[in-house]
Amino acid sequence: MKKMFLILVAVLFSVSAFSQAPKVKYHTNWFISIGAGAQMTVNENFPDHWDNRYTPMVTASVGKWFSPIWGLRGTIDGWSAKSPAGPGSTPYYDADKGYANFNYLGAHVDVMFNILNANCYYSRRTYEPILYAGVGLARSFMKEDSPFKGTHDNTISGHLGLLNRFRLSRKLDFNVDFKLAAYDDDFNGIDGGFPIDLQAGAVVGLTYKF
Repeated sequence: MKKMFLILVAVLFSVSAFSQAPKVKYHTNWFISIGAGAQMTVNENFPDHWDNRYTPMVTASVGKWFSPIWGLRGTIDGWSAKSPAGPGSTPYYDADKGYANFNYLGAHVDVMFNILNANCYYSRRTYEPILYAGVGLARSFMKEDSPFKGTHDNTISGHLGLLNRFRLSRKLDFNVDFKLAAYDDDFNGIDGGFPIDLQAGAVVGLTYKF
């Protein structure tokens, strides 16, 4: 009975927040974001060889808030990745550096959930934590190849994250995005060992709101 009461209270709070929030028109609340940061691969032999796991990444997104609580965005991200590997274990192995070294490019769609607005809507909040989850497609490829030819691997990707949004002005936000992406096991060219290839990263950037 106590659990049912708590669930009912939570639902009432969410309904109340949604009813207090202004209606969002189709042509409003669009945004674009850009960011850059670093990521770490989590796969075979983790957590060994920390120095062979960190690489830079860049992101660009376009999205829309359909209400103060729920939003949707499309994101393109990528750059380079590296992973501990031995000679002959992967086509991405770099003999000069002694590890797998490759580029990747991904696109995914994320559903976003504004945690604070779900409880109490306020349009000028300085800080807002936003949870998101999404799915997409990604391609890893040799550094000397283009993304569309040569040695490569295609995979479906899953994404989870926490977007920390800091309000700078009515039109501009500063973001700190903690990201986790999951790929097929042979995304780094090594099939076996760790069941999936993961990338954990942090990106800082800006969002412009229309």
